[in-house]
Amino acid sequence: MIDRELHAVLLIEAVAEFERAVKRAIAKLPRRCGEVYALSREQYLSYAEIGEVLGISTKTVEVHMGRAFKLLRKQLAPYLRDM
Repeated sequence: MIDRELHAVLLIEAVAEFERAVKRAIAKLPRRCGEVYALSREQYLSYAEIGEVLGISTKTVEVHMGRAFKLLRKQLAPYLRDM
């Protein structure tokens, strides 16, 4: 029983550390990439809506999201290797 409890505690700690790492990685995004990412993932706006809000084209939104994903993958690679 102790092994299960220890495993559960370690898992909870690992998830919490990953969540902190995600927040740190998002905070490190370039300003516009961070804005676009936040509008997409936190406000659930479509790329067209993000473009309207920020006064940029949908294609530019796609470029910023692609850049954001690439940077996030790089920052979070140590956590994702074992998954």
